[in-house]
Amino acid sequence: MSRVSLISFLVVFLLVHAYFPANCWPNGAPVNVCDDMTPRHGQNRPKPSRYSPYQITQSANSYEPGDVLQVTIRGTRETPFEGLMVKAYDPETGRPIGSFKGGLGLKTLEDQGCLAITHKDSLPKKAAVIHWVAPNFSGQVAFKTTIVENFNNYFTNLDAIVDQRL
Repeated sequence: MSRVSLISFLVVFLLVHAYFPANCWPNGAPVNVCDDMTPRHGQNRPKPSRYSPYQITQSANSYEPGDVLQVTIRGTRETPFEGLMVKAYDPETGRPIGSFKGGLGLKTLEDQGCLAITHKDSLPKKAAVIHWVAPNFSGQVAFKTTIVENFNNYFTNLDAIVDQRL
């Protein structure tokens, strides 16, 4: 390869990688991030949860077989977000429970031990409404969320709070 060809190749390579950042998931989070729910956005790190402009609410924290609970994500300052991942778990054991219904702009992750829901696209969203279906027994449920504001800014381990009005 000539020197000019090598330089041309490197310039094109760098331009492509600058335009399409590595490990960006515009079609939703992959199953392999289910455990820690952390986006792999280059060297970026999660922002402290206390600075999150998002509110995550759940309609109840206890359930009976077949109940459908609602989880709502909303920006507190009308701050849109591009991505999300939500997991339901038993607060006593930490194990995933129940299942999610897919919804507008959402897709479920139910593979390789992952039980979560994520975004289908990276279009800006002002809110998301998620429906969770209880398992065939009674118990308590909590929801853990990751919200991606944009490639550089995201928040992990956000807990939902109960809002009886839902």
